[in-house]
Amino acid sequence: MFADNIVRRARILASLKTARDAFDGAPRRVIFSDRSTASISALIPALAGFEMVVASSNNAAVENISRDLPKKSSVARTSSFQYLQTIAHKIACQKDNGAVVKLSDGDRPWGLIACALGNSRNRRAFKERFAFMEIAERPKPGWSGADKPETIWEWLKGYKGPNFAEASAAFQAADKVVRDKIGEYARYADLHEEISLISQDTFCREALEKVRAAASELRHAQDRCDMVAAEMLRIREGLSQLKEEEQLLDRSAPAWWEKVLPANPARQHRQSVIANARRQLELRKALAQCERHIAKTHGPALKRALRGYQRAEQTLGSQREIWSRKREEYDRLGKILDHPILPGRLADLETDQFQIDGLWHRDELAGLRSALVEAALTLHEAWLADVGKKGGGFGGNIVATNKLLSNNGPADGEHIALIWQSLFMIVPIVSTTFASFARQFRGLDTGSIGWVFIDEAGQAVPQAAVGALLRARRVMVIGDPQQIEPVFTLPSALITAISALSPHTAAGQYSPNRASVQMLADATNRYGTAVSGEEADGLWIGSPLRVHRRCIDPMFGLANQIAYQNKMVFGLEERRPAGDVPPFYGDSAWIDVKGRVSGKQAVVEQTDFIVDVLTATYRRDGALPDLYIISPFKEIKNSLRQALAHATWIDPNGNMRASPPKLSRWLKERIGTVHTFQGKEEDIVFMVLGADADHSGAASWAASKPNLLNVALTRAKRRFYIVGDRSLWEGLPYFRETASALDTLQAAEFLGRIELD
Repeated sequence: MFADNIVRRARILASLKTARDAFDGAPRRVIFSDRSTASISALIPALAGFEMVVASSNNAAVENISRDLPKKSSVARTSSFQYLQTIAHKIACQKDNGAVVKLSDGDRPWGLIACALGNSRNRRAFKERFAFMEIAERPKPGWSGADKPETIWEWLKGYKGPNFAEASAAFQAADKVVRDKIGEYARYADLHEEISLISQDTFCREALEKVRAAASELRHAQDRCDMVAAEMLRIREGLSQLKEEEQLLDRSAPAWWEKVLPANPARQHRQSVIANARRQLELRKALAQCERHIAKTHGPALKRALRGYQRAEQTLGSQREIWSRKREEYDRLGKILDHPILPGRLADLETDQFQIDGLWHRDELAGLRSALVEAALTLHEAWLADVGKKGGGFGGNIVATNKLLSNNGPADGEHIALIWQSLFMIVPIVSTTFASFARQFRGLDTGSIGWVFIDEAGQAVPQAAVGALLRARRVMVIGDPQQIEPVFTLPSALITAISALSPHTAAGQYSPNRASVQMLADATNRYGTAVSGEEADGLWIGSPLRVHRRCIDPMFGLANQIAYQNKMVFGLEERRPAGDVPPFYGDSAWIDVKGRVSGKQAVVEQTDFIVDVLTATYRRDGALPDLYIISPFKEIKNSLRQALAHATWIDPNGNMRASPPKLSRWLKERIGTVHTFQGKEEDIVFMVLGADADHSGAASWAASKPNLLNVALTRAKRRFYIVGDRSLWEGLPYFRETASALDTLQAAEFLGRIELD
């Protein structure tokens, strides 16, 4: 979707003769300075509708999207994508004080495709790094080309790519190749539906029926003519016999004198002659009538039937030729496209192959589309370099954008949309939380944003999305009702009372304690499926995406079992761990740690176990591990953070340290409740359960639905460890299946894995 919008926008750019000449004479609009928009800025309204905003109630989710999309790890290793890469590198590696951090190869950006905005801190950081703040450190020897961090102004000054005309021609060529290839697929699909599953006779069925009907009509016409001809033959034979009889009568005629005598023979002869003549006259009349029927009725009918039959035969011949040509074309396209597999029936779509591959997915087409996106991004760069250079007219728009991000918008509100469109011309995708949406997009009218993508929509109350929905032309809602539900703390009685004030809300279908954005979006989707099960009986899921590409087993299998009725499809190459990198703690397991609650849910023994795991790992590896520690309960999160902040740390050399570097940040980012970790992922996840027999109500709440455990399981890509009292939790729904699937270890046994490793 993101790439498609970039390509559509590039098509508009490529259609211009030149970026500037195309709008000669267009009205110039001033935002902040006399040269702020120039004639080229008339292009911006033409591209309205291609803005893309990612919004969510979950701050981590939207920031992950905006920060992960530009990373090299988000595209194929062989990809040559590059878009404002030096600017993206500066934004990613620079800190608030101007210093820079070294990025790993995977985290280094390929392009400025997205940015995280929303709150004032994010907007300020983007603005400063994008346009103003200089690098505090001297350029490093390796900082060259795509690795050299630059502001937008530095990039414009040093641009050495193709000019607009060259980039436009390259884009149009790539666009034509993709369109032609898609045309081949479309033609193949048409031919597949038309002829692949039927014989030639079936294809020509209508023509064959017309030939049979014409043949029948011809036979009937011929039969009618034959009947008349047979009748005429019979009549002629009768006339012939009468002629012979007439001749015989002439030879046997009585003498003249016998005729004058009243003799009986003469009288009989005379009567016979008269009868013969009368019969001949009747037959001649009948013959003439038959000849008239042949000439006026049966003959023309026979000719018409013959012509109709000949036309039907010609049509049949043409249809057979069409079928042969189409079959030949279908086979030829099949060889070109490597015979794509298509579903023969609706049930085929349920197979793993179609769920994973989708329809028409081929490496060749994917490669061509990637080349098209690359050409589109190059065209964007060429356009920006053309209009952003000195005298190009777009520099004022960049200044205006930075002022708007500083809450210093223009006095004239009508220019706000133009400023945002200017930013989207540079950065196609921006993110924000719903909490910051109204403040960030203040001044934008209804339908002023092209696309709004709502992520983690199952966690958002409907009322939070109203402002985004109002400003969007199109909305895509993505979420999972089987994960964390919306958290709304107002009393249910108050919500019910407020809902009752309007007939539109009295039924409670929009109540924030009962509905989510995802549920409402699903309800309006005609395509989907009804989920069965104890907790989700009759739940309607719109356009379900069933392929899971994050977790391996046992996380995938467990989540599939407890939350998705085994309807998910495994989309990774390996189902079991292979090639582990530190930290390595062995296979997923349930670490059975019993104890008494000190407070509401926290168990000291479980907290101490986590402290032992992390301090032992630090002593072994010399660094804090890349993992998450999550819990259903806020008290456990606080207990873990406090205990680790006061723990004793020893480095691999045996030296005692006050704390590892950046411990406070690690504690904040990597320890939390399940609710706050939805949308995140990590190779290793520990889930600390807490609770005891005297506080089983907390455990029952956590096990009341599959959602919470489902989210916890699916945060872990490779390993998942539960820390809790197995005898307490294994009898509860959903945790029962998890306990059966995981091996049980004691705390000492697990810690021994770290030291042995």
